[in-house]
Amino acid sequence: MSKSHLLAFESPKASNQRYLITNGPYTFQLIADIIRKRFPELKDKVPEGNPGEAFPDVYKLDTSKVQNELGLKFRSLEETVVDSVNSLLELQKSLS
Repeated sequence: MSKSHLLAFESPKASNQRYLITNGPYTFQLIADIIRKRFPELKDKVPEGNPGEAFPDVYKLDTSKVQNELGLKFRSLEETVVDSVNSLLELQKSLS
């Protein structure tokens, strides 16, 4: 998110523009699947739900404007979830 703010600040094209900043839709099931796959030690703490459940066809997001005008490259959902979980595990460890 901060990268998008910086790119918008530095680009004259961004003046008076609004940008949708998201890598795309996701479900809590996708997040649970990623955590259970990448952090097997947390399987007992993350609900299983319905692994691999099909993504509901509810809405589409078009972020081509921010990608084309500002050159923003998105991180994958998996990378974002893994980094977040690692941060939370480090925080938990430091508080223990």
